[in-house]
Amino acid sequence: MYRVSFVWARECLRSATAGVCVAATLLCSNALPAFADEQADQVTLMRQQLKLQAEQIRRMQAQLDRMGAVASAREPATSPPPASGPVKAAAEVPGASPLTVVSGNGRVKLTLSGQINRDFIAHSDGSGKVNTYFADNNVSSSRLRALATAAINNDTSVTGALEFDMRSNSSASVSRTSSNNNGEDTPILGAFRIRRAEMGISSQTYGTVLFGRGSTYADLITAVDYSGTFLASSSGPADMFGGLKFADRYGTQRRTTDPSVAQVLGGIDGPRDDRIRYDSPQWNGLSAGGSIGQGGYWDVGARYAASFAGTRVGAAIAYIDWSSTLPARYSEDGSSPAILYFTRTVAGSASVMLPSGLNLTAAASWSPHNTQCCAGVANDQDSVNWYTKAGYAWPLFYTDKPFAVSVDYGQTYNQYQNNDTATRVGVAVGQTVFNDVELYASLHRITLDRPGSTFLPSIVGLTGARLQF
Repeated sequence: MYRVSFVWARECLRSATAGVCVAATLLCSNALPAFADEQADQVTLMRQQLKLQAEQIRRMQAQLDRMGAVASAREPATSPPPASGPVKAAAEVPGASPLTVVSGNGRVKLTLSGQINRDFIAHSDGSGKVNTYFADNNVSSSRLRALATAAINNDTSVTGALEFDMRSNSSASVSRTSSNNNGEDTPILGAFRIRRAEMGISSQTYGTVLFGRGSTYADLITAVDYSGTFLASSSGPADMFGGLKFADRYGTQRRTTDPSVAQVLGGIDGPRDDRIRYDSPQWNGLSAGGSIGQGGYWDVGARYAASFAGTRVGAAIAYIDWSSTLPARYSEDGSSPAILYFTRTVAGSASVMLPSGLNLTAAASWSPHNTQCCAGVANDQDSVNWYTKAGYAWPLFYTDKPFAVSVDYGQTYNQYQNNDTATRVGVAVGQTVFNDVELYASLHRITLDRPGSTFLPSIVGLTGARLQF
């Protein structure tokens, strides 16, 4: 603009009278500020338009990410989630992937997720009395988690996790002697527990190392289960209703010394602890790993998960060494002092789901006793536990999630003392609705055969729902 005006003025001076030229030049110079203002307004408008377009692109990208997350969540899983992740084997996989939220650090991807899992338990111990409880299902307890990821490159990223239980009346603890069996409010923060406070580095090539509070490698090693009824009937009855007690047939039917379900019946796996853990990459569905916990606890094991022509197969096995010291908390519930029954454990589980919906699940563990435990009772015999479940799943209610039904049976020998035989038999159902709400129910009969005692059979029914978000 200015170059054109200058050239025009120069030519004017050469070819015209001075007065005319000066007048024309003045007119032109008076127009220049108005034109500059117009240009500035156009630049400002273009900047605003670019800002709006950038915001629209960001929103479209967020919507695309959400659509991709939902599509991925609806695809059949080929493997159970890592034990260090949020929940209880296959039962803990959310109905939809968590959405990214704003992080205080722009270089870190932060996701928030969680769940609420409440159930109603009715227990008849044969004494003529029935106790009922509104509980938090400890098979997969109510919780809130924050997961952070910062990519280093296309192969490696740094990860972090904070996860908290928020339980009121844990199903693992309620009993006829529980302080909460009358509906009393949970003490402030009494049910607030740190499940995970860990960070690590994850590589697709070299595997994952986690450091801090979280699952040891053997945690959930007996919980591979594709039945669809895991929340209502798992291999670990201690989580479902471990605090419920038996009653004696003769004399005083209810005594404070009566054994609980968790003492005599169960599936043993690793704890959550302050530890360092390694998980290898998967090779055709097979992975291996191990962990070392505070004070010397350690474990090592392997996991496998794959699909063949529509058939899902999963398995896990681990060796656990408790002999050096106690982990920070042995009990899965985490609300009672650590109790070490065993010096070491070999445990595992497997599950198969056929394309027809037929499925079979099995779990087992073997543990030699720590003879210093259990109030001095005779317990030098090895403890053996086995569990099996057969089920069928089909789209009964015209939803994209099948209705599942299963029957199970299991026994535990010598878990608390010599010659104990605890037996469980049950039936369970499960149905996921609205993609994220899982309804479930089960009924179990539990017996304890102990020489010199006459404990009555216990009947336990439960029903509940889990909402994941």
